[in-house]
Amino acid sequence: MRKIEVFCTTRFIGFHYWAQAPEKSAYLRTPHRHEFRVRVDVSVGGSDREVEFHELRCFVDLFVAGNLKSTQEKPVSDSCEMMAAKIGDHLLDIGLNIRKVEVWEDGECGGGVRYV
Repeated sequence: MRKIEVFCTTRFIGFHYWAQAPEKSAYLRTPHRHEFRVRVDVSVGGSDREVEFHELRCFVDLFVAGNLKSTQEKPVSDSCEMMAAKIGDHLLDIGLNIRKVEVWEDGECGGGVRYV
């Protein structure tokens, strides 16, 4: 048996911090900049896409612009996992069969959520 998925990637610049970072990672307590990269995987019922992956990217970009944008003056305290959950939950709410959302910091490290 096989499952068919489509995916999209996108990126955005943002600032965040971790107020409760342990002492060994104290530098994370202050706002810092990243190029966040996002990958969203969606399960589809067949090879004639139920959601076009360009449209999927637009859904993600619009959500990010309205809900996750941050600046150095107005950083967010969301982790990559928190951002991934917010994106995924929004896409579920609009009817997509989300499988996985990942948010990366500068293409090196990140976190995400899987929907089962």
